[in-house]
Amino acid sequence: MLGSSAASGSLLAVKCLLEFLTILWHAKAEGWIRGTTTSSFLASIVAFVKKHRPGSYKLFILRDTLLVAFSTFCCVQPLDDDDLMRESFIRHLVVRSGRSNFIAASGVAHRILVANPCTLLHHDYVDVCDYLRDVLLLILGHRFGEEDEALALLVCPMVCLALTKVIEADWSAFQYLLSSPWTINLSVELRSLIEARQQSRYSVALRRRLDPMADVLLEKIARRIQRNEDTTDLPHVNSKLVFCSVHACSRLVIVSQTID
Repeated sequence: MLGSSAASGSLLAVKCLLEFLTILWHAKAEGWIRGTTTSSFLASIVAFVKKHRPGSYKLFILRDTLLVAFSTFCCVQPLDDDDLMRESFIRHLVVRSGRSNFIAASGVAHRILVANPCTLLHHDYVDVCDYLRDVLLLILGHRFGEEDEALALLVCPMVCLALTKVIEADWSAFQYLLSSPWTINLSVELRSLIEARQQSRYSVALRRRLDPMADVLLEKIARRIQRNEDTTDLPHVNSKLVFCSVHACSRLVIVSQTID
């Protein structure tokens, strides 16, 4: 089924199975599927993905779904060292695939939010820090097609909070983030969004979606720069899975549901 001659129909069947498993894991339906069996299944798909070029259609079908699957699987079963390396490989593909893929961004952000910091490799933090900042800048600047607007609004709270957690968890990642002029641009755009009196329909919706995460992120950046002790707790985000149509293709996206 996962051979090099697999037809698109077979790949879509694998994608659907991954999505079904993701729903079970997100619901924490423990005991229904053996962890060792699932881990072997994920390993087989990763091995298949590794055989194809970054622009491959087969890779496009499975990559983002696989990342979201890993980010929910780790909630019901700790990933072993091999699983972590496979997940890191998939995340590397996603980070290199562009910033306008909001399905992928939701998977990266959710994984950061549910992760114990010590389970992520250091270079992952640096890459993810850069990636999440660029995704958030893209959303703040409304620099994407009209058909992606609703999806951008859905995923932006989780992206913002995940970036805040990375800044809090890894000093080297924050130093890297601070060295880029794009970080200054991010702070300016967030502040402008919060303080602007006249806003477009999109900006009003975005401001509501990012409340209170935008304030928390700006506070974290300021305190990190000043090297002040930061006792601000991160808001807790409960996630939910949503099926949506992205460019005429059914996709499963993980988004924030409530903020405590």
